[in-house]
Amino acid sequence: MKISTDLIFKSIITIFIISSLINSIFKSTSFISLLLNSYFENIIPYIQLSKESSLAFLAIPPLISIFNKKRKIINQYIIFTLFIILTFLIISFFSNIYSFNLTFYLFFWRWIWPLFLSIVYIRSDLFFTNKNYILKIISFTLIIFSVFTIENVLTGACAQYRCNSIFFSPNTLGFNSLCCILITYKLLGKNLFTRKYIIFYLIPALLILISLSVANLLALIIFSIPYAIAKNRNIINLKVNKSLFLGLIIFSPLLILSTNFLLMKGVFNFRSDYFNYSIAERFKILIESAYNVDGSFNIFGQPGVYTNIGRIYNSEIGKVSDSILASLIGNFGLIIMPFLIVISIIVINNYFIIFNNNFKLLDMDYGYRGLIIASIFISGLGANIFEVFPMGSLLGCIIFTKIENLNPKII
Repeated sequence: MKISTDLIFKSIITIFIISSLINSIFKSTSFISLLLNSYFENIIPYIQLSKESSLAFLAIPPLISIFNKKRKIINQYIIFTLFIILTFLIISFFSNIYSFNLTFYLFFWRWIWPLFLSIVYIRSDLFFTNKNYILKIISFTLIIFSVFTIENVLTGACAQYRCNSIFFSPNTLGFNSLCCILITYKLLGKNLFTRKYIIFYLIPALLILISLSVANLLALIIFSIPYAIAKNRNIINLKVNKSLFLGLIIFSPLLILSTNFLLMKGVFNFRSDYFNYSIAERFKILIESAYNVDGSFNIFGQPGVYTNIGRIYNSEIGKVSDSILASLIGNFGLIIMPFLIVISIIVINNYFIIFNNNFKLLDMDYGYRGLIIASIFISGLGANIFEVFPMGSLLGCIIFTKIENLNPKII
């Protein structure tokens, strides 16, 4: 019996999501976690293995489908992929040739894997041909997030009023929720804000608010502003859309309570302890990433050291990296700074193109890549986004998919 690529894709996605969620639940501080650990503690290593294996196997379905296409496309794909892989191999190996550590080297590849998935899926239409299934996966994931967040609230487990649901950190809940919005947006485009799909925006947005993750709140605002303006262009002339006005009236109590909650926590006060600790700690990590242990400049990087993956197995392994910027500099070295500056300029430029083109880029049935990357760019200031599971990995798979290469019937 011939097994279809779609079936393989769905199976791997399902195993990855379920094993990732169960793994996070086991490591959380919820009541259910305590119950599970008391009865099923022995299966934790197998769940972890299932999660890591399925993440690696995510590269298989697009590779199968890509070899069914024209030879020219295959050759271009192989050359581009091999170039990227060899570049990373050379940099990561020779930068520490005199102090090579296989453990850190493996952690480095585990950390960078979501980026390779994004390359593998560039010419794949699997997410779009299985759009309805992916939306069901996102719905299931949001239900899990919401149930455990509600438990946090009811049991008073939200430290400093910041809930983390099934995760160790509120920032992880915030970024996973943001990814749910961005994945859905990539699949649906402008249709995300229709009555049928708006729930995929509202529930994650509420979870981001509950997490009190400033970086993800800012990312959500950056993502929402173009659509808010595009839908209400007359607001500049003080002509408010009737639907918007009615919505503001209905949700005004919730908006007032949410704003008051954020004010109480000092989210809008840059002198508050909330900001002082968060910014000071990340700035300290960023500065440390620019230096080696002996005090010299970290020119060529310390691959694998600035990842949080190793610390899952041993708290003494590597260094904490709570932002993607610190992790990139730490692992690749200061030599990557010119590339980061160029990328930043491109990201900002692509974001403002939305406004320069009279919002035409938003009037599509699939998401504009520039808007998604700009949102991730902001969110990455507060999290090492390559290591956020499970939704961060799925977003990596779909973010660079070239829509123009897909069958028009599926979008």
